Amino acid sequence: FSDSVFEGLTSAILVLVSMFAFLRVVISALLCLTFATLFTIIVKNRNIREEPIAVLVLNMTATALLFSFLLVFTSAGDIVTGNSLPAPMCGLLASLGASCLSAFKLAALFLAVEQFIAVIYPLRYYALITKWLKRMVGLTWLFLLASTNFGILCYHLGLETVMEFDRRVFGVDHLYRQCRMETAA
Repeated sequence: FSDSVFEGLTSAILVLVSMFAFLRVVISALLCLTFATLFTIIVKNRNIREEPIAVLVLNMTATALLFSFLLVFTSAGDIVTGNSLPAPMCGLLASLGASCLSAFKLAALFLAVEQFIAVIYPLRYYALITKWLKRMVGLTWLFLLASTNFGILCYHLGLETVMEFDRRVFGVDHLYRQCRMETAA
């Protein structure tokens, strides 16, 4: 290959990489917009908010909205810093992101429990669910907080990250430089 062909290929690869980074932000922002729309609809409609299932859907949507906002923030941070987010910031974002995903799963579990109670105990549904509704929402956010703090503690203790585990156990070397979940301890 001549030097001009090599330079052309290199510049084309750089353009594709920058387009991928931009696409990562755009997709994350669209995800954030989707969850924000659902969140806004439930918050604004008082009739919907009075139903226990709506409160649990709002809880689940809030965790998903927080996760998608973190994706936008992390992706934009990678673009601004040229994929060189400071390690402590990346560790915090990875820990918070993993905790948001886990809290989303917990909120989905609570939603399933609510539906189970509605089917199994239809006559006692409101008595049971009003007793447990605030606890379910509170446990979701308490779990998110505790899980994030645990992840930050693991990071500060210098425990093995997912990337290091993959390299040690499976011999897989991750070649990307972006701040990703795999950087969490």
